[in-house]
Amino acid sequence: MTLRTRFLITAMFLCHQLLATALVTSQLLAENSGQSVVPSTKETPQKTETLPPSSTSCASQAATQDSDSTTICALQQEKDGDIYKLHGNAEIHYRTYVLRADEVTYDSDSGEATASGHFTLDGGPNDDHIKASHGTYNLTAEIGRFYDVTATTGLRFRGNRVVLTSTSPFAFTGKVVEKTSPDHYLVFDGTITTCELPHPNWQFEARKVVVDVGGNASIYHSKFVLHGLPIFYFPYATHPVAREVRDTGFLMPTVGRSSTKGNIVGDSFYWAINRSMDATVGAEYFSTRGWSREESSGAAQRHFLRGSELFRCR
Repeated sequence: MTLRTRFLITAMFLCHQLLATALVTSQLLAENSGQSVVPSTKETPQKTETLPPSSTSCASQAATQDSDSTTICALQQEKDGDIYKLHGNAEIHYRTYVLRADEVTYDSDSGEATASGHFTLDGGPNDDHIKASHGTYNLTAEIGRFYDVTATTGLRFRGNRVVLTSTSPFAFTGKVVEKTSPDHYLVFDGTITTCELPHPNWQFEARKVVVDVGGNASIYHSKFVLHGLPIFYFPYATHPVAREVRDTGFLMPTVGRSSTKGNIVGDSFYWAINRSMDATVGAEYFSTRGWSREESSGAAQRHFLRGSELFRCR
């Protein structure tokens, strides 16, 4: 009986040590995971800097690097030559782009990243915001292929707030989306709209959409859907996604005649405050009523407020 009791106590002690070792090991992996700054050259440093894996610290680290350097963060990293395999909360900062996913394989020589699981890509000259199930993207060439996509351009997300960075923002979805240049997209089996997703007031549902940011969207074999109801079928249609130039200055004078106001003459001054705000101040003179003041201010073209009321459709 005494021998059996000693055996059980010994077995319990050994099992406890084995479990404790595994527990401590997993905790150390999480604490010691971190970031490595990789210059965009073929020669990469052998030593990596270890910091706590948080998006805030990763962004802060990226802000301290040269514009052509790459900052890599993940809970766990493996490196084989120029190839990085990132596991858990993977994040790559390169120039104005931020790529995030659960799993990423990144080639620091070519700039090619293959990502899966909560894949998002933000940044670029048009402030792209792409969410996909998986895909590939070359951060250097700014081209890639994404799957199960929901995306916007011309918007910058700050938590649950949205900032307008273009006079012609738009949103699109697609089973497959190819980005062939910084300003060119091919959308297959998807939608395009200037309304808030996922329930836009109107949208085109199309087999294929060719988008030239700053120009037009060419839409092939599409249905125009209004409040969820298909209205028209178009074998081909176009929708402008051009950037509208807004300049500060005087507007065209107003000259006319009204049966109630008499002769009318006036003018206004337009102020393009910034990318998302404008104001108009002016006056009109009515021969039968006198002077009338005109003033207005607000968001330019569309309102971009919170994520819950993204933007107003035209």
